[in-house]
Amino acid sequence: MLEVRGLIAKVAPTPTTVLIGGESGTGKELVARAIHSQSSRSHLPMVTLNCTALPSTLLESELFGYKKGSFTGAYKDTQGLFERAHGSTMFLDEIGDMSLETQAKLLRTLQTGEIRAVGDFKNKNVDVRIIAATNRELVKLIRERRFREDLFYRVNTFTINLPPLRERIEDLPQLAEYFLKRACARINKRIDRISPPAMSLLAQYRWAGNLREMQNVIESAVIMAASTVIEPENISFPLQDSQLENQMSQNLNFMDAKEKAVEKFERQALTRYLAESKGNVSKAAELAELPRRTFHRLMEKHAITSPRHLAD
Repeated sequence: MLEVRGLIAKVAPTPTTVLIGGESGTGKELVARAIHSQSSRSHLPMVTLNCTALPSTLLESELFGYKKGSFTGAYKDTQGLFERAHGSTMFLDEIGDMSLETQAKLLRTLQTGEIRAVGDFKNKNVDVRIIAATNRELVKLIRERRFREDLFYRVNTFTINLPPLRERIEDLPQLAEYFLKRACARINKRIDRISPPAMSLLAQYRWAGNLREMQNVIESAVIMAASTVIEPENISFPLQDSQLENQMSQNLNFMDAKEKAVEKFERQALTRYLAESKGNVSKAAELAELPRRTFHRLMEKHAITSPRHLAD
């Protein structure tokens, strides 16, 4: 993590395009925001776009804008994200999922600093710094002719690769404390610390979902904690294949293994719904689409208590 911070500090003051690589959930957007916040463009908000969230037909108009009447539903001239990001930074998440046609138009903008709205015949100049991110191997996509090689060299000027959480366990205590503070603020519950045994348990976990999964696990633990300290019994991990295999290797028959898996799912689902409802049992039951009585009965079954000041 110290190496990543060093790279952020070096590239942030420059106008250089940055490519952030890493598995899903490793914190690529957090790095992009850190770069923007340490740059001379930080006085303006960073504009973000997930390239997988829109079909290619809409992605172009979202990026470059469109003129009135250029397609069905275009009732007025509309600015694209490039114009809105003028003078600031644009974060393009999952750029590897962008269509080849849109890649070509993005490349032209990066080369010339010009954009052309859909249905327009005039170009506009924009000053936008690009930070792109991907969880895919762009070199492999280039070989498969699914990503333009010339665009790759444009966005790959400065690269930051984020290792998965399982490969930087030394950062885990600091990250756990960070997510603990966020969860306490979100749920409005006081937790002072994570006990050493609980921290050791966190360090032994595989973290397939990286930081995103860790945030959920810590938030669930905050809800489960009966005191101001998170203990191992408050921590519940998503059921992974290795855990299921471990259950089956404990000489459990099919029904017993199934019962354990269902219990684990129920416990995790209940705590998640309670987290999303900030401890309000009625709202949590609505999210789960269960009668409140049934939801409360399941809470009693798993000894789950909602914070008193949040429970309805």
